[in-house]
Amino acid sequence: MTRALREGHSIALNVCGEAGALVAKPGFDNAVLENRMGFVRLALSTGSPLVPVYVFGLVDSYQTSPTWLYPVQRFFHKNLRWALPVFYSEKFLWLPDQNKLDIVIGKPIEVPRPPTWGAKPDPETTRKMHAKYIEALKNLFDKHKGRFGFKDRNLKIVNAKKPY
Repeated sequence: MTRALREGHSIALNVCGEAGALVAKPGFDNAVLENRMGFVRLALSTGSPLVPVYVFGLVDSYQTSPTWLYPVQRFFHKNLRWALPVFYSEKFLWLPDQNKLDIVIGKPIEVPRPPTWGAKPDPETTRKMHAKYIEALKNLFDKHKGRFGFKDRNLKIVNAKKPY
């Protein structure tokens, strides 16, 4: 990733990660972002802008694990730092349901240039930029949710350390 950024390329990260897959449920728009700072530190250390992106309909594309398997998944994720994502759809078993996905991309959030490329950012700047990103993502969600049929939903920011 850092090589691509150093060469001037853009990268995309699923910042919600494995925990996001484990808490995904149809009808509930959750983003596992609280206390998740690595993507912000990467942006700050390379001077790369943060770009909020949301995919409407993604959580409705599949069902996550049956409830009896959830404690096993939590154990693996909490103790081994490895998720055991099991998902299925109502019609296609291991393939997602065929439904419309709408991707919205927000305005890039410029970050301060580091004194030297790859320098470790200070924690206060990291927290401020993280809060700015979350605010921009929520605003992006709220701005477009009615347009795509999700007007009654809200984006919930979930704690990465306790996503369950």
